[in-house]
Formats: sequence, C-alpha cells, structure tokens
Amino acid sequence: AIGSGAAYLYSAFAVLVPVPDGDPRVRGHDLALEMVRALEAPFAVGGAEVSVSVTFGVAHAPDDDGPVARADLLHRADLAMYSAKRTPRRWSAC
Repeated sequence: AIGSGAAYLYSAFAVLVPVPDGDPRVRGHDLALEMVRALEAPFAVGGAEVSVSVTFGVAHAPDDDGPVARADLLHRADLAMYSAKRTPRRWSAC
C-alpha cells in the first residue's frame, strides 16, 4: 500500500527572460504565474497522484540605472522569493 507523506526539498534556479517588446514586469509576472500553474498541477508517480508547491521571486533589471551586477539581480530575486512564501499567490516581484 502506498502511504502518504511529505518530503521537503529546496532547489533554486534562475530563469533569464529577454523581453524585446513590452513591459518586462508584465512578462515576468505572466511567466511566473504560468510556471506556478504548470508545476503545481498534480501528476502520477508509481500509480499515485502527487503534487508540489513552488514559489517564484521575480526581479527586474532597472531600465534607467545602467547595467546591474548578476549577484545583485539574483539577490533581489531571492528577496522576492522569500516575500512570496508569505503570500497565497506564490510569486512576488522585487
């Protein structure tokens, strides 16, 4: 018999999305929402239905402040992710 249980695993990764046209904030939010919906959809493993929860932090490179250091952008995304963990929508922007 398959029992129920939970495993906690933390994985972090970055997705860089060029936005040649339009508002990068809108595209970032839309992409985060699409990814939450796709990744949180239940799926089968060994005949059992399982699901995961995900959290996204969206960071934007400023348009008018010149180049931004990769570490600074990742730090902003990390701050947004931890902020998102406290919200029901599971994503946040910084």
